Amino acid sequence: MGWLKDIHHVVSLACLEKSKGEGRIYLVCSNLEIPLGVVIRAYRRRGLIKLFHRAVKSHLEMQHTGVIDFEF
Repeated sequence: MGWLKDIHHVVSLACLEKSKGEGRIYLVCSNLEIPLGVVIRAYRRRGLIKLFHRAVKSHLEMQHTGVIDFEF
């Protein structure tokens, strides 16, 4: 746990090494009830989801499409 500049409450902090030694990734979570391991796993899964979406868009030949506006 720690503090960030201009953030006026305690946060959980994690520092991860990028694959192939390409630097570091810093993760911050303001919900102290969530264990850092869960935050780290969610971040790693986010990467897998990104790769999945990229593969689906490629398969459907939709590489250059994106969301312009989204309403609930």
